[in-house]
Amino acid sequence: MNLIDLGLTNEITEYLTDNNLYDLTVGRVTQEHRERYIISTGDNEYEAEITGNLREQEHSQTTEAEKRKKDREFGRMYKNVMKEKK
Repeated sequence: MNLIDLGLTNEITEYLTDNNLYDLTVGRVTQEHRERYIISTGDNEYEAEITGNLREQEHSQTTEAEKRKKDREFGRMYKNVMKEKK
């Protein structure tokens, strides 16, 4: 599998070129196992995990997204209950 198969686009390639990011390796997360990830560069696969501040940031974003989802679900349930009472 190569990077194009993994979703590399001309837009991403142009961004890397425009910002002189030649020394970076492009990869894509292909699998997630709890807090561990498999990243493919097309040629190789690497195991990775998020640590430190990034891990806390990811957790808080997930928590906020979950809160918003629960609020939306509660709002829909509340509207349905109110409709039934009429």
